Amino acid sequence: MRMRKIFVFLILIVFVFLPSSSQAKKRVAILHFKNSTKEADLDYLSFGFGETLTTKLIKIEGLSVVSVIERLQVIKLLEGQRFLGVDVEHLWRQTKGVLKKQRTQSFSLFPDEERAIEGGKIAGASYVIIGNFRKIGSEIRVDCKLINVKLMKVKTVDGVVGSYNNLLNLQSRLTLKLAKSLGVKVTEDEKNKITQAETKSLPAYEWQARGMNYYEKFEFEQAIECFEKAINLDKDYAASYNYLGLSYDLRDREEEAIVVYKKAIDIYLRENDKQGLAVTYNDLGNAYNNKGNYKEALEYYERSRGIRERLSDQSGEAEVYNNIGTIYDKKGDYNQALRYYQKALKLKRSFKDKAGMANIYHNLGIVYYNKEDYDKSWEYYRKSKLTVTITCKNCPYRAGARRADLSVPWKFY
Repeated sequence: MRMRKIFVFLILIVFVFLPSSSQAKKRVAILHFKNSTKEADLDYLSFGFGETLTTKLIKIEGLSVVSVIERLQVIKLLEGQRFLGVDVEHLWRQTKGVLKKQRTQSFSLFPDEERAIEGGKIAGASYVIIGNFRKIGSEIRVDCKLINVKLMKVKTVDGVVGSYNNLLNLQSRLTLKLAKSLGVKVTEDEKNKITQAETKSLPAYEWQARGMNYYEKFEFEQAIECFEKAINLDKDYAASYNYLGLSYDLRDREEEAIVVYKKAIDIYLRENDKQGLAVTYNDLGNAYNNKGNYKEALEYYERSRGIRERLSDQSGEAEVYNNIGTIYDKKGDYNQALRYYQKALKLKRSFKDKAGMANIYHNLGIVYYNKEDYDKSWEYYRKSKLTVTITCKNCPYRAGARRADLSVPWKFY
């Protein structure tokens, strides 16, 4: 009997102290890189570096990387624009594309260490990466700081230098350096995926980066032109198809978005890129959702969720649950909407993603508003505003919700 108790006790110790893959993941946020050269026409690379490093680091199983949408929420908050609690698509549709042209190169867009730490706290990140690049003649130097959010100090400074024509390889080298600084194990398979560029064409990458620049400024027509030029240079550039689809969708061109999303999916299937598939299945679900084709939307959302569950991508799972919630809200099945929003909220809370939590609180507020439970709606609407502002003490945005705001609960001033 005593031996059995000891045996059970040892099993419990292993169970309690052996971390799961999701628990062990370090969450990383990559903000924009600053152009330190005098060539303003290279500004688009500021967005390109952040996107490329995000895409490469996400291939490492031991990391959870803040997505482009999540990063946009953080940057908007740091800039002081009051679009808290909505994703890019919701933001665009509610404002009908009329946005203030405030996206200049400022300290908030390219944050110093203090602001980067605040951004990391909002995103629930353990580490934040900020950096800059300088092109001198035919060479380019890229430097970045890896900041420990909890300790509020720089952990390491990494950099690469080489020929600008070898930029795609330099980005892979920088990714591997950052992985080493983060202390995560990179398998041989992951290393091969990181060193394999999404395109072998530097001009195609440049047009993709330009498109990202316009996309993040909500200038979708210009973004579409850039992504189309990237695809003309490389017909297998899956990321360009995906962002072209996002831009089409945000211009209410859902049919065109669906076509290019499916082209991206074909490429990701051929390349066995599970992360790319998960993202694009979700985006395709959004396009069908926007068209009102809820059956197809749910099918692709479930495909995305299944992959993300297998990859232990809790942030991605939360995004899918949130999107499924929007479908049931539109259909008037409010109990189901609440169920999926609560699932998303539980995951966001697990890694303290304040911006994501604020977004879901805001959606819960809308559901309760539609149910005519105005007290509950007000409670979640207020939580949406307070969740981030308590964390981001120095952010320009401040909670100041008025009960009168409930007349249009999704509107932010």
